[in-house]
Amino acid sequence: MSQIRAAGLQLIYQRGYEGMGLRLLAAEAGIGQSTLYGHYANKQEVLVDLICRHMEELLSCLHRAVPADAPPFARFLTFLRFHLTYHMRRPREVFICYSELRSLEPANLARVTDLRRRYEHALIAIIRDGMAAGVMRRADPRVAAYALLAMLSGVPVWFDPKGPLSEEAVCAEYIRLAVAAVADPLEAALSDRTIATPLPDSPARKA
Repeated sequence: MSQIRAAGLQLIYQRGYEGMGLRLLAAEAGIGQSTLYGHYANKQEVLVDLICRHMEELLSCLHRAVPADAPPFARFLTFLRFHLTYHMRRPREVFICYSELRSLEPANLARVTDLRRRYEHALIAIIRDGMAAGVMRRADPRVAAYALLAMLSGVPVWFDPKGPLSEEAVCAEYIRLAVAAVADPLEAALSDRTIATPLPDSPARKA
């Protein structure tokens, strides 16, 4: 199965779903067509298996990476780094998950959509908790989450591990952008209890 999935992933990434036939897949995987049909009845099954496995692994790794009992902002930062790193290291899976949703049959699309929503809701919950704790600006958490995911998920399109920017450098810059999107400096300053009120005889008071 592993060699079939690897071959299917590469073929769909290179040729698109329409450009992959089962005969070509069997040849790429180095197996006979009869062996292939023992695992998949058609190429739609190959596509949905690849996408669902990617999404299920993504969710599983997310739950291990982001501690549920951590403060909201710490969870937010961990989510950002996890998402960026995971996606930069799996450009083919990410590409197929976005570009080939149109190729899924209705029942399979519903299954994949449910997995995607579970992932999206994890970020929505973090942002909602951050807003409730006063560490993120008040906004619609769904809109904020969708905007951030759209920005973060575009990294594999251009990131080159052999390029001038390291994975860490890209993570650092994107995290800065994401934090700026949810943080409200004025609100944070107004709620900062460490800011001292000027004394009556201070220069600020005399002015």
